[in-house]
Amino acid sequence: MNAYTLDMLLAQIGQDLPIGNGERYRHTIERAVKRIFRKIGYQHTAVPFVQQFDVEAGIIDPLPAYVLDVLDAGPEETHMRGEKFQLEAMSKNPYAFFFTPFGMQFPNLQERFVYLRILSLPKDPDGQVVIHDELYDACYKLAYSAVVQDFVNHPRFREWRQLELDALALADETRAQLNKRGSHAHNRTNRTYSSHGATRTDVSGWDRSGY
Repeated sequence: MNAYTLDMLLAQIGQDLPIGNGERYRHTIERAVKRIFRKIGYQHTAVPFVQQFDVEAGIIDPLPAYVLDVLDAGPEETHMRGEKFQLEAMSKNPYAFFFTPFGMQFPNLQERFVYLRILSLPKDPDGQVVIHDELYDACYKLAYSAVVQDFVNHPRFREWRQLELDALALADETRAQLNKRGSHAHNRTNRTYSSHGATRTDVSGWDRSGY
């Protein structure tokens, strides 16, 4: 299968826009990728797994950038008993949690670590965020539309909104195609990356002249 990394997407944007070394736009591009993954549907794009996190004064801040959502929490990898904290309910559950702008908080937790069941951006064995070939075009277009807004003299600056809409429409088309194929892409992710068999494809030959 063909797959691309976040670094490859960043490099491609760097070829098409004058962003220098591009690192200042990493978070912008990462947000665009997450938005596309969310719009297409986590059942097709995310990888569920359990990971231990350190907790300081009941807080995990920040959550790693690869975390898309937290589904549950608990004291052991196989023992989950968390709940999303509702202030009006005043839960006494030590694993009740709520999200903060950059992380999450456990108001009742005394422990210094917690296991979280998360939905993650898929990663290759080197820890690089992976974008499957079915998703790459939409991710590229949305990332481009976000970055080009910083370049008011660029010929396509005034088109950024239409480029954004085109990217989201492409995400809708991709979701429809993946829905027809069931959870094919998601299953491939689990099989491929659990066996450390990721394949990267060079995108340097792609025609991006229209962007």
